[in-house]
Amino acid sequence: MRTHHCPDCGAEVPLRNINIETDVMLCPACGGTASFSRVAAADRDEEEETALLAASPPEHLSSRTEIDPSDAGETRILVYRKVDKTAFLLIPFTIVWTGGSIGGIYGSQIAQRSFDLAESLFGLPFLAGSVLLVANCLYMLFGRQVLKLKRGKGVYFSGVGPFGRTVRFACNRETRVSAFAGTTGARSQLELETPGASGKTKLFKGLDDDALLYAGAVLRREIRRL
Repeated sequence: MRTHHCPDCGAEVPLRNINIETDVMLCPACGGTASFSRVAAADRDEEEETALLAASPPEHLSSRTEIDPSDAGETRILVYRKVDKTAFLLIPFTIVWTGGSIGGIYGSQIAQRSFDLAESLFGLPFLAGSVLLVANCLYMLFGRQVLKLKRGKGVYFSGVGPFGRTVRFACNRETRVSAFAGTTGARSQLELETPGASGKTKLFKGLDDDALLYAGAVLRREIRRL
């Protein structure tokens, strides 16, 4: 027989305290009430996630726990690393773009040992484009996304080596984790929304669907343990 638990304190709620007609369940431990249909749906989702997490993480995604001996605290770490094959098409274009535009504008000045202000200013957009192209190629080949979560405090990093974007956030048992699979014109990602917090925290952009679902399940499990 399936059991249901109070969303506030986690205590088991006996069947006699559940009124299906009014969609209300009363917790005998804390006295709180909740919507039975929502609790039942959450329980089904939790069972599905438990079965998902029983399997190994999908390809390109790793999940591990680190224990800090100083305070016996556990840190959940998720790492996603995948070589984007699009890079092998972008690299030749980047070489042609950078060599042709930057080499032609600035290389000629260096070769002639002369400086042309107007020509140099004209080349700035091409220089910026070259930097972006090179950065994208490096990320496609060597980029990684890392999430560290400990006691409701999270640090998310996306980049190459020590260079990239870092996001710090806090979550609690009320935090909702939503997964958005990639669609036309949009990339898959996870979104964390905490009541009272300003805005949403966006994590793991561009993951494969199976990796996205697994990462979302890990986050929900860690949040339930808070």
